[in-house]
Amino acid sequence: TITPIGSQILYDMLKHPGTSKDELKKLLDIFASNTSLRRNIQISFLGLAKVPAKHLAYSLWKPIPEKPKYSFVFYLLSALSVWVAVLSVIVLIHWGFAILIYTINLIVYRIYEKKLSEFVVSFQFLSELIGKSYKIASLLPDELCDIKDDLKKELRHTKSISKKVYSLKLDESNNPIVAIYNSYTLAPITGFISAVDSLKKNISSIQRIFEIVGYLDALIAIASYRKQFPNFCNPTLNTAKSFSVTNIAHPLVVNPVPNDFTFDTKCLLITGSNMSGKSTFLKTLGINAVLAQSFNMCFAEKYEAPFLKITSSIER
Repeated sequence: TITPIGSQILYDMLKHPGTSKDELKKLLDIFASNTSLRRNIQISFLGLAKVPAKHLAYSLWKPIPEKPKYSFVFYLLSALSVWVAVLSVIVLIHWGFAILIYTINLIVYRIYEKKLSEFVVSFQFLSELIGKSYKIASLLPDELCDIKDDLKKELRHTKSISKKVYSLKLDESNNPIVAIYNSYTLAPITGFISAVDSLKKNISSIQRIFEIVGYLDALIAIASYRKQFPNFCNPTLNTAKSFSVTNIAHPLVVNPVPNDFTFDTKCLLITGSNMSGKSTFLKTLGINAVLAQSFNMCFAEKYEAPFLKITSSIER
């Protein structure tokens, strides 16, 4: 995937297969056959490709903190920082007032930064997520009208949020000037406080946007993989108890030796000499079973099996 958000959704799809196979096949075929669509959406994802974006999920699904009781003080100190700086520059007041305000704001910033840092850092990407979602919605074709309409519907609830959290986009981790600006103006704290009510009111819409964007990123990753490695089949998931595969292979082994296998008993013991391929064979079956049940694909000529629960314990 391009983004950490896509990685998280892709992992969830592997752990909890939920999309119907017909719907998944339709979506993957659309992305696999439309290279320009795939590329344009991936370009839109680039703003969310930074690693810290993964923390957004934790903040969106955790209780958002309440506003401080005296939140107006933060707005007052922030406004004072601007006015004092301007007045000291035009020599209407002594520059020492600017240093005094900076010292006070720095102390306040350090105290509340620890309380809000988790949300401030993750919500740096919230404005980016909302902005990119508008772009992605405009790129989606009519064949994806359900996803497009769903995304547009949720975006209607986020217009004010995007503007309020925009100040959080200023990343101070590698920029000392931004760090000074943030601590002097209290911009991250006032930006977050001003957005708290809107965030709480529309949190379900933001969560849904997160899921849609991550889902699209995951779908494109799967479609790209299928395009790159076309030697797979669409599995047949039956209600019988037999497990039968033909020419099944491990997707990560270069020039693998394919195997046929039929399993229709309650227990099977696989033996062989060291380095004969026992572990690789078991991994081949397990990985292909996961791919078959999650993404409707497996690296075999034929795959017929019921829905399986995969459990593994491999020790050297």
